[in-house]
Amino acid sequence: LEDDIKYYKLALAREKAARKAAEKILEDKALELYQANNELITSNANLEETLEIRTAQIKETEKMYRHLVESANDIIFQTDINGHFTFVNHTGELITGLTVSEIIGTHYTAFVDEAFHEGMAKLYHNQVENNIESAYFEYKLKTKTEEEIWLGQNTQLIHENNKPIGFLAVSRNITERVKSDNELRRSEEKYKKMFEGAFDGMMRVDVNGNFVEWNSKMIKMLGYTNEELSAMSVQQIIHPDDAEKSKAYFEKLKKEGYYTNYNGRIISKNNRIINVEVNSTATYENGEISGSIDNVRDVSERVTIEDAIIYSEEKYRSILENLELGLLEVDVEENITKVYPSFCAMTGYKKEDLIGKNHSQFLLHPDSPEKMEAQEINRGESEASVYEVQIKKKDGSYTWVIMS
Repeated sequence: LEDDIKYYKLALAREKAARKAAEKILEDKALELYQANNELITSNANLEETLEIRTAQIKETEKMYRHLVESANDIIFQTDINGHFTFVNHTGELITGLTVSEIIGTHYTAFVDEAFHEGMAKLYHNQVENNIESAYFEYKLKTKTEEEIWLGQNTQLIHENNKPIGFLAVSRNITERVKSDNELRRSEEKYKKMFEGAFDGMMRVDVNGNFVEWNSKMIKMLGYTNEELSAMSVQQIIHPDDAEKSKAYFEKLKKEGYYTNYNGRIISKNNRIINVEVNSTATYENGEISGSIDNVRDVSERVTIEDAIIYSEEKYRSILENLELGLLEVDVEENITKVYPSFCAMTGYKKEDLIGKNHSQFLLHPDSPEKMEAQEINRGESEASVYEVQIKKKDGSYTWVIMS
């Protein structure tokens, strides 16, 4: 019995010790759970605060971007994958003349000039089929007011789960640029027509004298092909004897921006020497002279005629000066304009004694004017006549002469 009592006491002691150990474990675990719970509560509170801050930041960013989108000078819009509007900013309203509610849900073709429907459809189709992130297109807008407006549009694909679901586009008003380009193109076309249709040769050269552009008259004048001229400079056609003169005129062009009535010679492909008259106007780029536009007139025929006239005059004067007849030239007022040597030898006067004098008053005998007046009447009626008069020599004496 005593042994049993001792056994039970030991068992009870072991049970109490085990219970205390278990209670200690439970207390420790409860404390850990309590602390973990507190940490979780704190973490959740921090997370909620962070989430609130982040949400506020996102809302503020969204507000800022929306303000930027709405106040942008460009049209910003979205469409679904089929091209129906899902969003448009305020600028879109202003330019189209429609409200947002009138635009949303409408197909993009309602705002594009019909001439550009096919081109824009191909652009969108190609962008989707080839997964092209960004594409650019220019087109004429169809507006409520029928005002002519041109847009330059950048279009981006919108993806969701790696699948294209629509388009985001930014369209800029390029009307002024298009009008300017059209005006420039018309001006260039007008210039080309004038350039090609000129009666004279026309050419444009760069600052080094290289041929840049020329008309058909220039080709005909020089005999070179377009390919040959494109590889040549104007220095290659200038007559060697006119090289320095040409350089001097180019310096005048750089200084004054133009020159006129340059007369020189150029050489054609078949070595024919061509007399030309050139008028040149400088061209500029970024404020610096970049070359010139030149009007080149073939004056070979005129020069030939002028040379023939000069030769004829020289021949005529040579003949007259060697005649033994006393010859004078007078103007319509009877003032002496030229005295030939034979007349000086006959009368004793020097040329300077007679030039500018009235021949009737200075040379004729006082009795001669009446006869001269009668002869003047005959000359006025284109009748030739021969008559005798007295003229005064330098020594004061008179001599009879036959005048015709």
